Amino acid sequence: MVSMPKSTAFDRRIRDSNGHMHVANCVITRGIVSNYLAHELEGAVERGYAPNDIIPVFRDPAALREALDSFKNIQLMRKHIVVSAEDPQKEETIGTVSEPHMVGDDMLADLTFWSAEDGIDPVLADEIDNLSAGYGYELDWTPGEHNGLHYVARMHKISANHVALVDRGRVPGARVADQKPSEPVMKSKFPALIAALSSVFSLKPEQATVLDTALNAELGGTEEITPDPDAAAKAEADRVAAEKAIADQAIADEAARKAEVQTLVDEAVKAAEARVHALYAAREAVSDKVGITALDSAEATYRFALDKSGVAHASIVADALPALWEATNKSKVQDSAPVTIDVSNIFSSHIRKG
Repeated sequence: MVSMPKSTAFDRRIRDSNGHMHVANCVITRGIVSNYLAHELEGAVERGYAPNDIIPVFRDPAALREALDSFKNIQLMRKHIVVSAEDPQKEETIGTVSEPHMVGDDMLADLTFWSAEDGIDPVLADEIDNLSAGYGYELDWTPGEHNGLHYVARMHKISANHVALVDRGRVPGARVADQKPSEPVMKSKFPALIAALSSVFSLKPEQATVLDTALNAELGGTEEITPDPDAAAKAEADRVAAEKAIADQAIADEAARKAEVQTLVDEAVKAAEARVHALYAAREAVSDKVGITALDSAEATYRFALDKSGVAHASIVADALPALWEATNKSKVQDSAPVTIDVSNIFSSHIRKG
């Protein structure tokens, strides 16, 4: 009989007598504006986005609250993969999710890890601890703004499928919780920079602390202070500012791309209209000599008429053909004798070279 260890606590990460690990109140997702690639969103490419375009999408906290029941007792996976009763993905399941609840715009839940190799050990070794919720949803493509961040679509009708343990999650701060350090911290000269980097690169708190300490040590001016009670609010404001900058840039890039496409479309339409007008003008110009033609370009129409009139034109570029035809018609010819015109002086700048 194998002897099982007694319950062991690792801060908020608790091991029971079976070796399973329980972690309460982990952020698993958040109602914020997040950036997605167009190919990740149903209907985006059909709306004219390129597959790798960045689209800011609002994960509606109200929709998360309505979806709470769907997050109860779903599977905790070692990677993102859709599960169902017909395809439970047993080999990829490392635990379960329970007690989902909302705190502000955050959805928190309790996690139970069953697998040491694929879940518990990597988390305790700080190798991987970010969390990412997998769920179905519908998109409302009505643009708007949330907490100062612009978005072009809103998620609603959310229905949970699983939560995955990932290297880097989309939601800053969504990770397997542990006890935050309570010792004095270093006063940073660069709180906005640290917050922005933490948001963009999903830095763990301890990684942000190491970066903060390194910057202070390199540039000088550090001192120990007690924790600032407003630090969380300031960090959140910096995080929101960083996300807003990313979202605004994505919208600006998309607007520029659409403007460029529209310019190309406008130029193509103008060129097509010009070709049509030139064709009808050419047909009209030659009709009294060769009748109505059915050729598909002005150049072909003029060359056909010049051939019929016996005028050499092979060395003349297309733009000079209307002038050549006009000069031909002004020439006085008798009977049906072929017209011979010296064009070397008249069209010297329009002679083909090479």
